[in-house]
Order: sequence, then C-alpha cells, then structure tokens
Amino acid sequence: NVDARHVACWVQGMYDPNTGNRLLMVPADEIASVRLGNQNAGSQAERITYEFNVQDDLVLLMKYAVVLENPGHGEAYDPYFGLEILKEDGTPISQYACGEAFFSPSKDPEEWKTYSPSLGVKFVWKDWTTIAINLGKYHGKSLKIRLTTLDCSLGGHYGYAYFTLGCNDGKIKGLSCAGDSETIFEGPEGFNYRWYRVRDNKTVCKT
Repeated sequence: NVDARHVACWVQGMYDPNTGNRLLMVPADEIASVRLGNQNAGSQAERITYEFNVQDDLVLLMKYAVVLENPGHGEAYDPYFGLEILKEDGTPISQYACGEAFFSPSKDPEEWKTYSPSLGVKFVWKDWTTIAINLGKYHGKSLKIRLTTLDCSLGGHYGYAYFTLGCNDGKIKGLSCAGDSETIFEGPEGFNYRWYRVRDNKTVCKT
C-alpha cells in the first residue's frame, strides 16, 4: 500500500519500483523489514519509537535502506531519514556513543544511487547498509530507538525508508584449524575496523 505510513514487509524477493527494481524491500538475510513513510508528498512526517532494556553487552544492529525524491533544494529542505537513541527520559545518549545519524541526498552524495523513471522525476536511493552501536555501558538501563522520515519541507516531494533492528553480543570470533598457519578473525558487522599485528617488533596496521 503506497499510501500507508507504517508497513511491515514480509514477502521475500520484492523490489522497490522507485529504484528501477534494484532495491530489495527485505534484505536477503532477514525475514521482514518495516517501511516508514509513504509515496505522498505534502510535508508529511512519520516516526516509530521502540523502547527496550539493555541486557548484557549489547551491540545494536540496524539495517536501513532509503528512497527519496531528490528535489535538489539542499539539506535544509530535502527529504531525510533519521535515527536517534535516547535515554528513558527522552534525552539523547552521549554524543560520543554515536547515538544519532541523519541521511539526506545532499549528504555524502557518492553513497546514493539515482533512478529517473520519467522526465523531471528523479529518485535517489541508498542500498541496504548496516550500522552498529555498542550499548554495553548502558547495561540494565531502558533506552529508546527513534526513527523518523520527513518529506521535502516545501511540500512537493516525498521520502521513505526501510529498516530492520537486531542485536548481537559484539564479540570478535577467531576461526582456525589445527596446523593452519593463519587465523581468520570475524568482527560484528556495522563497524569500521583497524587491525594490528606485531611483526619484527613493529606494529603493522591494516584497515
């Protein structure tokens, strides 16, 4: 339903038509996603807030994909999608915990793909991306995840986003077999890593 503002997507293998049928509406490794926002302009806004208790050393994983009409008005007016993590009282968690992110076509344009189904109509879209936030320091506390979509503030263009939420223990795992000269390490997805090893009393870094 293109008019509905909050939609659960369950069907695997369906593609979003506003991306030229290149964006899966549900990631291949997930059972469902939520679409926040619709295909109606008029300066609409949508929001979902999830409340949860942080148990153990939790790493929050969010996968998101965004589809926006691109009017080219500039960041202050374009449609956008935002993520915020809040304390129980509604105030943001520490700015140093990477507790918020906002995505618009005017920011990091190289990360967006374009689709123009007809003359004068242009969409920009961001393929499924995973971000991870370590919430271990908030063990035992209640937090809120707030997701927001906004249409073009001038009223003529719309935007919406798909997302999934999950978590893991945030531990790095090592894989090796007896006799192997190498060990493979796997870290949780959603982070940028810099690996270090010592060789000939020198530290070697590989990002």
